[in-house]
Amino acid sequence: MSKYSYSAQMRADLAGGTLDIWPFYLMVENSVTIQLALSLKCSSSLVVNKNSNRIVLKTGGQSFEYNSLKDFLDVKDEKFALLQSIVRHFKPSSGFQLEWSSDSPQGGGLGASSCLAVLWINCFSKWLKHKLDFYELLYLCRDLEAQAMGTFAGFQDYIIPLQSISESLKVKKFINIIYWSALKPRIATLELLKSMKENLVLIDTGISHHSGRSNWRGIQSYLEGSDFLVQCRDIALDMAKACREENFQKWPELFNRECVLRKKFHKGYIPKEMEEMQKTWFASAGVKAFKMMGAGGGGCALLWTEHPQKTLKVCAEKNIRVLTISDV
Repeated sequence: MSKYSYSAQMRADLAGGTLDIWPFYLMVENSVTIQLALSLKCSSSLVVNKNSNRIVLKTGGQSFEYNSLKDFLDVKDEKFALLQSIVRHFKPSSGFQLEWSSDSPQGGGLGASSCLAVLWINCFSKWLKHKLDFYELLYLCRDLEAQAMGTFAGFQDYIIPLQSISESLKVKKFINIIYWSALKPRIATLELLKSMKENLVLIDTGISHHSGRSNWRGIQSYLEGSDFLVQCRDIALDMAKACREENFQKWPELFNRECVLRKKFHKGYIPKEMEEMQKTWFASAGVKAFKMMGAGGGGCALLWTEHPQKTLKVCAEKNIRVLTISDV
């Protein structure tokens, strides 16, 4: 039996989410997105069984078995839509066992589904000897996930997984500034300095989200004549400048600007639970600003705090799960 095992890192979206959706980055000049590579990972392992047509899927302590490829592709279950899109594309000729896991909470906004798409596509392409370069993998991930979602799909979320994918568990530490244009994006990678993360705390709000639907509200407003995407671009350009100049004290202002903008065009962008935290204990814990992960709100949130230890203490007292940002 052949086996293909890989892991890849997820990302925190710092600015510019929604601008990575084709064709909108072509309509807004100088579109850019910024993302932080996290220590949080997804992992996947594919075992090929050439003597059987049986398909076995394992994740989160659950197991699902199907007698054939057709049986699996006929299943009507949203949680398998992405994998079905990928399997349908590769058309494997024999059975297999696929196992996967993710460090991200479900619907956390950390790009876990995109990370898994990268891993699955990499597993099947290696097995079936489809030779794809970085950008071919990038575009294939975007197209197959858009097909599975049935809506627009951006593709910044695949870049860090593609950069980090490895059979080893060594974590890579960096920030990407992605400049979007025709043909292919230009990616500028900055080293992640300790000073970049010392004021950051990543929390799980416990509220899952669907960024595709939320993104559509912003896009729809743009198509109706609003300057939503232009304002997203302006904030992202300022964030890119702050990262290049290592001006991390600028991040709270930029987080707040984006929060105000997205709330204006999507009333459900900030979960009620998050608004309650902002009203009650953020200030006393030193939290000056926060950034919802993913362009659609909900999920996890990245806090910028003047007093990290105080913030961590309050999170512990209130049973708020804190996630690892980086092993720096």
